[in-house]
Amino acid sequence: FYRALALEVLGTATPWEADVRRALLRWDGRARADSIGFGFLTELRRRLIETTFGPFLQRCLDRDPDFSYRWFKVDSPLRQLLLAKRPETLPAPHSYPDWNAFLLNVIEDTYVHYKRHYGYKPLDHLTWGDVNRSGIAHPFSARLPWLRRFLDMPTDPLAGCAHCIRVVYDNHGASERFVVSPGHEEQGILHMPGGQSGHPLSDHYRDQHAHWVSGRPLPFLSGEVSNTLVLTPPANHAR
Repeated sequence: FYRALALEVLGTATPWEADVRRALLRWDGRARADSIGFGFLTELRRRLIETTFGPFLQRCLDRDPDFSYRWFKVDSPLRQLLLAKRPETLPAPHSYPDWNAFLLNVIEDTYVHYKRHYGYKPLDHLTWGDVNRSGIAHPFSARLPWLRRFLDMPTDPLAGCAHCIRVVYDNHGASERFVVSPGHEEQGILHMPGGQSGHPLSDHYRDQHAHWVSGRPLPFLSGEVSNTLVLTPPANHAR
C-alpha cells in the first residue's frame, strides 16, 4: 500500500525523487535481510502515522503531556484518510495545498533521514539488513566495554519486522522460536538467540545464534548427549 502510495506522487523532476523511486521499484515485497526499499517504507509508514494523526491528537496531548497513541490496527484509519484525501482532514492545511503535497513532503523528510543515517550507501542498494540489525548485549558489557566482543552477540543483519511472523524490530525480537505438535515432537523445530549456556567461555554460549539469525530450524528434540551439567551442594550444606 505505502509503496503504491509513494510511487503515485513521486516524480522524477528532482534527484531525490528519482532516488526514492528507484529504491521502491526494487523492493521484492518481502522483509528479507537483502530486500531493497523495505526500510524506507517502514520509516515512511511511521512518519505518516505521526504527521497524519498528530493534529487530531493534539487536544489529548494538551490535556495530558504523557498521552501516547498506541493501537495495533492503526493502518485501517490511516489508509482510509490517505485514500480519501478529503480537504477537511488534510493535516496542517495552512502548510500544504493538498494531500499530494503533504505526502511528498513526508517522503522527502524520510529521504533526508535515510541520507543522514545511511548516506554511505545509495538508497537503491541499501538493504533491510543494513537498517535492521541485531543488538544482543550482555548486561556486563556496558560496564566492561573492552569485553564486548567476548560477551555480546554479533550485530548481524536480520530478516523480519514488527508485522511479520518472524517478529523483530528495534530492540525487540523473539527470544526463541519453536513449532511443535503433541505426539509429533520429532517433527518439531526450535532455535534461540545465543545458546543454552550463560557462560561466555562455554561452547554453548553462542552455538545456537547463527541458526536464529538466518532462520534455519534446528530439531526440537535434543540429540545425543554431549555435555552434562551437575549441580553439587557444598559438603557442609545444612539440610
